[in-house]
Amino acid sequence: MSSYAPSKKVKAWIEALRLRTLPLAASGVIIAAGIATLYGHFSWTLFILMLLMALCMQVLSNFADEYGDLASGLDDESRVGPIRALQRGDITRDEMNKALKITSAISLGLVLLLVIASFTNTNPAGYIIFILLGLASIFAAIAYTIGPKPYGYIGLGDIASFLFFGIIAVIGGVYLFNHSLDLDVILPALGLGFPTIAVLNLNNMRDAADDKKKGKITIANKLGNHNARLYHAVLLIASIICFSAYLIIHNAITWWFIPMILCFALWMYTVSIVLKVKNLKRFDKLMKPTSVTTFLVAIFFSLSLISIA
Repeated sequence: MSSYAPSKKVKAWIEALRLRTLPLAASGVIIAAGIATLYGHFSWTLFILMLLMALCMQVLSNFADEYGDLASGLDDESRVGPIRALQRGDITRDEMNKALKITSAISLGLVLLLVIASFTNTNPAGYIIFILLGLASIFAAIAYTIGPKPYGYIGLGDIASFLFFGIIAVIGGVYLFNHSLDLDVILPALGLGFPTIAVLNLNNMRDAADDKKKGKITIANKLGNHNARLYHAVLLIASIICFSAYLIIHNAITWWFIPMILCFALWMYTVSIVLKVKNLKRFDKLMKPTSVTTFLVAIFFSLSLISIA
């Protein structure tokens, strides 16, 4: 029995990490790195620090989501999705609370290291702005489901995911590399923000009826079953347009665009399933391919830019 318990605990923590969400978190860093390379400002030090910070923030968000959903009563026997480790008791609330504190501290440390590495002594305002952004990101990851009024329960989850894992991840990342911005950077930022919402929307469509009964408001249960599916399709189509437009503007339609098209086709295949599937549990199986495909789009997008740099 003693030899089994540690293995079970390790598996529970690996499950709580939600590894399938990490590629999506890394995508913004990869896109920012590709744009920075195009302008000749790429730095391995900054890239590694950004990547570590993005992954740590995502893990913090995952831990907070699990802790908050259980505390609020959303994770109970009526839950449509998989039963989580905290809900099963494989991880205790006290253990998750400690993990939240440790992950928050590591995230803050990475924010400070990243700001120091990016700005050195050249831009005091940059220090302040990006430290505040880092603190806001940590707060947003926790307050999504934890606190007196979790904003993830009042329909703001899509907007927060869009801002922090799309807009801020790309635009903030590019600025940390380049210390300047072109207006058209908004296109890949939007391009990443839309599928980030799409992944969350899959989760929310799966749980829409159960969430509504328990008082959790999401865009999915506000739109209703049919419109939430159309919303999902629009998000991914808009992303395709944004990524393609940026590459066209910069004359970066290289042969790397071919695997990007294949990824876009896979997105559209998942959309076709979303539009017609009747068993809502199928939405859960679409999260991983949507997340991984977004990660691949980010890689091929950046390789397109790198190839013309």
